[in-house]
Amino acid sequence: MSVAGSREPTRTPEVPLRRKPVVAAASLAVATLVALAGCGAPAPPSSSAPSGGADAKTAKDAAALGGMSGLESACKTEGKLNVIALPPDWANYGEIIDAFKAKYGVTVESAQPDANRQDEINAAKQLAGTDRAPDVFDLGQGVALANTGMYAPYKVTAFDQIPAPFKDASGVWVNDYGGYMSVGYDAKKVPAVASLADLLKPEYKGKIALNGDPTQASAGYNGVLMASIANGGSADDIAPGVDYFKKLAAAGNFLPVDPTPATIESGQTPVVFDWDYLQAAQVDKLKAKGIDWKIYVPENAVVGGYYYQAINADAPHPACARLWQEYLYSPDGQNDDHHLPGPRERHHHLARAGRPLGLGVLVLLVPTMIWVHLRLPLLRRPLEVLCLLPLTIPAIVLVVGMAPIYAWVTYLFGDSPLTLTFVYVVLVLPYAYRAIDASLRSVDVKTIAEAARTLGASWPRTIVEVLVPNIRIGIASAAVISIALVLGEFTIASLLSFETLQVVINLLGKRDAQVSVAVSLAALLFAFVLLVALPTGESRPRPPDDGPGPAPQGGIA
Repeated sequence: MSVAGSREPTRTPEVPLRRKPVVAAASLAVATLVALAGCGAPAPPSSSAPSGGADAKTAKDAAALGGMSGLESACKTEGKLNVIALPPDWANYGEIIDAFKAKYGVTVESAQPDANRQDEINAAKQLAGTDRAPDVFDLGQGVALANTGMYAPYKVTAFDQIPAPFKDASGVWVNDYGGYMSVGYDAKKVPAVASLADLLKPEYKGKIALNGDPTQASAGYNGVLMASIANGGSADDIAPGVDYFKKLAAAGNFLPVDPTPATIESGQTPVVFDWDYLQAAQVDKLKAKGIDWKIYVPENAVVGGYYYQAINADAPHPACARLWQEYLYSPDGQNDDHHLPGPRERHHHLARAGRPLGLGVLVLLVPTMIWVHLRLPLLRRPLEVLCLLPLTIPAIVLVVGMAPIYAWVTYLFGDSPLTLTFVYVVLVLPYAYRAIDASLRSVDVKTIAEAARTLGASWPRTIVEVLVPNIRIGIASAAVISIALVLGEFTIASLLSFETLQVVINLLGKRDAQVSVAVSLAALLFAFVLLVALPTGESRPRPPDDGPGPAPQGGIA
């Protein structure tokens, strides 16, 4: 059972910008549930569409039904949506379902909220041709990819904004949210967990639970996979993970109990293997009840997975099924998701923050540094300390500090990757400061400024037309370094759930290692070209300053 509810699946984590405990890391796609990969994909059962749904059953986009207004009208005619295995406290589905009902005025029948992923497929087969069959699926990777023949292709309005690795090209399925496998624990009842080996110690006797049956539940399987990787195994060899749990059981540390918020609150399961975004969603609730719930993701065994959204080809309410998908990938649906610590996959393009970042750093830093050099020399050292401070702060600490601020940033400016500019400006400060400071020290800024002022130039004109050209090498270096940082930064973008270049490369590595390596090499080559293109500081040679030249002809000797 999930820590966030009594259900057990595999989903794609989200690291929403509005959450307080920033724990989930962006979004990794890993090939999990290997044991289920061999299941055959049955042909979709046939049934007649309900009244008003004949066209909707074959619609591959909203345009086929006359646009969003036509789709909404068709759904209201059907009047109902069937979902399955969506606990209210799982991935914020309670609020999402309520918002969908309020917006479109249709009934949502939520069946078997405690079911696992395979149960969804089983229910669709058993109820095929009836009005009670599920209209949509929310599946873990292994179950999803083993049953693609049961899905109806459909491209939501935002389909083109979803990166290619996170969707089927024809719209058969689309990744939604996911997370990292983790160990959650009550810090008041057990020692801090620093490695999976710690859990074999007697201090954890009778305290460790796994979220679900590994042979059926995604979280359970991925918990075993994480233990396998931590003990030298792999996705193709989970034997070390099985052995690890055998050792836990032999030591009396493992509990054959499905963990729930109730078992955690009662102290029955103070240590839980589950997805990090589900664990993080419970931190504040448990804190209010006096439980200090911590989350540990082993660095040597990072296991992540995305959940897959799909439409049942035999959906009894095909228009509402398609409208549900549209809602999940709309701004409203995305914002509902952002109450949860994990990432929905409508997201973002690669390194678009680079352009405003370079401009922002230069606009803020260049005039400030020039003014301090000219008019406030006593502030040069404090300014230097302030600009170099980010070097002393770990990225994860920056994210934790920035998360509440980003709640307002995304509220005011949206969740575009361009908003990363704000935090990247902070990261770039030490490097940009050094580059510009070196150029300012290499020229006599004060004399040049006084000469320009003597000739009648205003301060803005002196800075823009006189001083800036003299430090253009430092400015160019700062700009190039800013772009290079954006190309290489991973931690902050991942934790804030943005799909930047390095995050996508990391995700690609879980699916296609060769493509990932190729993109990584291309990025390195581009960064190398930028560095080679940096100005070397060589300018026109100045005439030697070794005294006055020869006297002009006819002058006094």
